[in-house]
Amino acid sequence: MNIEKYEVKRLDAVSYQFFSEGPRGKIVLRIIFTFDKNQFCNLCFGVWNQELGEIDDLVEIRNGDMDRLLTTVGQLTIDFLMSNPRLYVFATGSSAARTRKYQMGINQNLEYIRERHQVLGFVANKVIRTGDDVETTGSEGEWYVFQKGINYDGFLIYLK
Repeated sequence: MNIEKYEVKRLDAVSYQFFSEGPRGKIVLRIIFTFDKNQFCNLCFGVWNQELGEIDDLVEIRNGDMDRLLTTVGQLTIDFLMSNPRLYVFATGSSAARTRKYQMGINQNLEYIRERHQVLGFVANKVIRTGDDVETTGSEGEWYVFQKGINYDGFLIYLK
């Protein structure tokens, strides 16, 4: 990955913290890997809400450092998997726009990622409602080997 990343502090085995720095100030961000079933875990990323003691993944940071944020999260995910080679990490955005941003980050670094990792993209079954509204049917859909040019609803990365 050729974009500078932020310095990350490990809080425990699955929690990490770093700061977004830009015109809107210094914002505390956290990455937490939460375990689902067996060897699967979710990548949770967002602004740390100190009062609630949880990540808020709906906050718009707009600090002018999106590429650096995505590089930091991506590199940490790769490092996490290198330390936990039997795990599978699932990631999706809290909105379609954020999922697209994650996909753009994967696209930009696909060669680097594929050196040691496999990336799958999830395409959810979609139901078209009135107008331009499109809803997904939840967890139903298909997994594919990640390819550029396809819009995915989620991603799975693991060590080859």
